[in-house]
Amino acid sequence: MGVQDIIVFLIVAGCLFYAGRHLLSFFKKGSSGCGCGCSGCSKACVLKKNASVRK
Repeated sequence: MGVQDIIVFLIVAGCLFYAGRHLLSFFKKGSSGCGCGCSGCSKACVLKKNASVRK
């Protein structure tokens, strides 16, 4: 195994770790953080207030 193979392996492993971490946080309950307007979400309240101010 050469140096290039090791570098490619580290890059691919890092990408998989990054993607896996974000997939887990996406599917975790109560931690969407996307501001989609889910009921009871603190971001939803802020978004609704901002939308009513813009109108």
